[in-house]
Amino acid sequence: MPMDEQWVMRRRAVLLTGAAAALALGGCSATSNTTATLDFSRVVHRVWVTSRTMMNTYDAAIKAKWSDEDSLKVLRDNHAKHAAALKKILGDAGGKAGPTADGDANSADALRRAELDGRDQAWDACVSGGDELAVLFGEIAACRATHADVLKVM
Repeated sequence: MPMDEQWVMRRRAVLLTGAAAALALGGCSATSNTTATLDFSRVVHRVWVTSRTMMNTYDAAIKAKWSDEDSLKVLRDNHAKHAAALKKILGDAGGKAGPTADGDANSADALRRAELDGRDQAWDACVSGGDELAVLFGEIAACRATHADVLKVM
């Protein structure tokens, strides 16, 4: 095996071992039947509130007309879909979300910071919320990370 291929194989082995350890320690295992958190609905509620707040923040950014309206609508609609999925899980326990994240509608940098905070929150929910919603929380974290990258070029 050439040197480059050996390095790639070693790197893959290290990454897979690290990922398996992170999942096992974080509670996102494929074999566990219990949730890793004591208050599952609270975890879901926090991610739902952030999705709703980000929707409202994007609405404010669209109204402020500081960037491409169509692009901002796509990002907002992603949050709307996640909020709807989480609301189905929460049922009547959802309550209301705040109008906007403070100052986040004023610039791409502020929106990006809010998306990164939201990404971290969704990732934490994935590793502490139990197996039932790990895929949904992982998707939300990835989506928010993608939004942050998109906002870099706006």
